[in-house]
Amino acid sequence: SGIQLIIPDNGVEAQVTADVNVIISPSLLLVDVSPTGTGIGTATIHLENTGPHQVTCTVSNEIEGYEASPRELTVSLGPYATRALPMSIVALLRSPYGVSNGIVTCTVKSVNLVPLDNWFINTGSYQVNTAPYSRLVIPAKEPFMQVWPGKSLKLKFDVYNEGNIDDTVRLDVSNRDELYRKGFSIALESSGSVLVLPRETLRMNIHVTTPKGRWEDDYYTIDVRAVSEFANSQSFDYSVTLWVRGVYVPGFDPVIMIFALAFMGVALGKRRD
Repeated sequence: SGIQLIIPDNGVEAQVTADVNVIISPSLLLVDVSPTGTGIGTATIHLENTGPHQVTCTVSNEIEGYEASPRELTVSLGPYATRALPMSIVALLRSPYGVSNGIVTCTVKSVNLVPLDNWFINTGSYQVNTAPYSRLVIPAKEPFMQVWPGKSLKLKFDVYNEGNIDDTVRLDVSNRDELYRKGFSIALESSGSVLVLPRETLRMNIHVTTPKGRWEDDYYTIDVRAVSEFANSQSFDYSVTLWVRGVYVPGFDPVIMIFALAFMGVALGKRRD
């Protein structure tokens, strides 16, 4: 395409071509926004003046949801000259997974130092992918508990998907075989995988029965593991410590007995009154 200029030294109108090619390399940027990532993607803006005239242009960079550099600057190119400009895209860490399209615009505002009434515009496009990542957090409601031998209890875990993509999660006890040998009984409420959406929490439970020895006074660690199928079976671990102490008596529930003794104490107190 051409732009009509008036050349001031001879007053003759001339058609002057002011084409500038804009190429971004690479045109696809993958940005790591995980907690251990940088959140930065880099590329190069290549400007190529395809004509025999000196041009001055304004280069601008626009993309929604990211900080782009350079945002805007002025560049001069001689005849058939090329220039490479470093470009960076910055995203906030822990940003949602997504795809955005960016555009670099080169607006030619003067040719041979003569300002243009009608600017000549060329563009180049690129795409930014916020990389998906998986991160699970599984704090237990009670990381330390004192329980009786032969006690059946339910360990509660709120599995929080801190990643930026849907994740399929499986809960497991990594030292289950060792605990079996020590007399524990362990059952998972869900032996399969369950879906946890980004920034959401899912309650998952593990049923445990402590050893039924005549006398117990020992500490046991239950190593719980949340396995992410999205992250190729990457695991996130958490431990619960049980202090199993007391005498196992079949059919004896210490909690019920405590309530019964308290009730009897109140009743006897009223009779004395």
